[in-house]
Amino acid sequence: MHPKRLRLDRIALTRGGNEISTTVSIDLNAGGLVCLMGPNGSGKTTLLRQIAGVSDEQYVPEHFRSFYLGHSLPFYAGLSVRQQLKFWTSCGDSQITSALAEFDVESCADKLFGRLSKGQQQRVALSMLCLNKYDIWLLDEPTQNLDAQSSNKLYNLIQKFLQSGGMAIMASHQELPRSINYRKVFLEK
Repeated sequence: MHPKRLRLDRIALTRGGNEISTTVSIDLNAGGLVCLMGPNGSGKTTLLRQIAGVSDEQYVPEHFRSFYLGHSLPFYAGLSVRQQLKFWTSCGDSQITSALAEFDVESCADKLFGRLSKGQQQRVALSMLCLNKYDIWLLDEPTQNLDAQSSNKLYNLIQKFLQSGGMAIMASHQELPRSINYRKVFLEK
């Protein structure tokens, strides 16, 4: 069962010890999505990294099972896709094949990650969303390098996750489809 609420009060966005933006507060209920929007350099990635605990601070409580997908994908170029996903998730072959099929990259399972196109790499990374049970997804521009069909698959997966009571915070430069209920938080330089 997913936690019912995540409240983040007055997070000061800092990069290299310097405050880069005003403080941000996010109140997120089960099934909720917040989309961080703003120009490049406004702090969207910094905020997601701070929330995830990838930088100096961690704002998601430890009892939350969170998944952070940033700009730098957590994979090794010299390992196959299957090896990567087994390492990161401890899932079996059938689960991995099924997850890869969600984003039409099951044919890449035994290929070296470094030999895939940027779009294929992003779709492999997104397939990790299907492999473990998370309470909150923290997604930094998850549609980068994706074509329209793959973006729609992601949006459908997000909707299913939210309907199951999950929560998500994502950064985007584009509006999300109208079929997704979300709240915008604008960050300014």
